[in-house]
Amino acid sequence: MKIHKEQRKPSKTISGQTSIPARRAYTARRMYNLSNLARHPAPNKRVKAVIELTKFGTRTSRIYIKFLSDPHLDVRIEAVKAIKKYGNAKAAPELERIIETESGAIVRLAKQALIQAKRKSPLSR
Repeated sequence: MKIHKEQRKPSKTISGQTSIPARRAYTARRMYNLSNLARHPAPNKRVKAVIELTKFGTRTSRIYIKFLSDPHLDVRIEAVKAIKKYGNAKAAPELERIIETESGAIVRLAKQALIQAKRKSPLSR
């Protein structure tokens, strides 16, 4: 797989450390590329993107909300797991929709994620 120029890791400085702005820019580009995979035709790529975004520690739920309306169940499950991990009240309407329309393990995860989202919400304190 070819690595495009903009996806390369930032170069090291003389001291062997990567500069903070270079690391932030690299991380921002990487997160942008991963969030754009929400439109990728292969479901396994979309699942991998959600997992990678979770590893990055991405707490913004708007990225995961894109993946909640995915037609593939595994992608939706990973997105619900990520929202459950970081909890954000902005995802509550989508989680409620999943609870009403879906069945199986994803409903249980969505209920747990909804509880986490309400618990971590600054409005509920």
